[in-house]
Amino acid sequence: MCTNFAKRYCKNIHSRQLDQRLIHSRFIQTRTFRWKKRYFDENYIKCCDFLTQNRLVVGTNDGNIKVYNLFTGQKELVFTVHDSSVDKLETSNNGKLLLSSSMEDAGTSLWSIDNKSISHKYFLNEVEYCTFSNHCQNKLLGSLNELAVIYDVETSKRLMTLGMEPSDNDILFNNKPVFDATNKLVLSEGVLWDATSGKRIHKLAKLYKSQYLSNDIFHPKRMEIISNTKVWDLRTFQLLRSVSSLDGCNVLFPITGEGMYAYLTTRRDKPTSFKTLDPNDYTTIATVNTKNESSINHMVCNTYDTQIAIVAQNYHDGRTIQIYDVGRSRAEDEPIEEEQVQSDGSGMDLSIGSTESDSG
Repeated sequence: MCTNFAKRYCKNIHSRQLDQRLIHSRFIQTRTFRWKKRYFDENYIKCCDFLTQNRLVVGTNDGNIKVYNLFTGQKELVFTVHDSSVDKLETSNNGKLLLSSSMEDAGTSLWSIDNKSISHKYFLNEVEYCTFSNHCQNKLLGSLNELAVIYDVETSKRLMTLGMEPSDNDILFNNKPVFDATNKLVLSEGVLWDATSGKRIHKLAKLYKSQYLSNDIFHPKRMEIISNTKVWDLRTFQLLRSVSSLDGCNVLFPITGEGMYAYLTTRRDKPTSFKTLDPNDYTTIATVNTKNESSINHMVCNTYDTQIAIVAQNYHDGRTIQIYDVGRSRAEDEPIEEEQVQSDGSGMDLSIGSTESDSG
């Protein structure tokens, strides 16, 4: 089938899959937030998330969160949320709630946030990783060492504790439990749980051969689990396929489920890149080179899958957040904007540039 959209449109051939492959083959870097490397300054970026379509929330190593306007680049809010590093941030779909987790503080806080202020709702002690449930975001799922715990968002009441068995200790690396699309199943370190009854359903065979550790994740639109290079059938627990391009990669799906991103968190041998894959057959659509000798620490999509943000460690220039538009590419006659730098007084520079993807 023809992959060119114009030719397909003229021939009245419609394919949503091919349309999405086209969209996720094109990326343009629109903005870069750069923190200059200062050996005496520990106020550097750790993580980020999209707060709304035009706002970015950033967590720093000194326990602060900062909110930036993506259109103007201006800093709008600054608050101290932890006594030490903010290791994970996650906003709710409506942009009104914010989760911040700190490994050194050994806990997670839930915040209420609006255009002008942020207020603390409660603290979950020893919960070093925490995430919202999908779509109907009335629950939180966190990790307490080897346990997966489910909380009520409004009351912070613990609803369920999913424990591990002694035989599971051999697979415990860095527990990051996840809900499936229906919030009825939980996957925690290769163990599948019924989130309504608390019953243990199945333990996946986890055979890591990579030097890097990847996250386990549910496919948002298919009855499948992705664990490193293995794709498992959620109904029969049979191995469906092996995807070598996912070896050691963290996998990220946007809320729409139309795209699929994969990236390595550590890579020093060559310029870093991330990949987009077809979520229907796991074939690689494009490889996007960040054009820096760096490692990707974190990657997020906005609610509409129109932008992605990448937290990268550049070994020469310090840490950056690179913002990419999804589905756009630079025209051949469109000039690349020269880097425009303005200091915000906290060791951060804002630059604007453009980067294209290399289709694969």
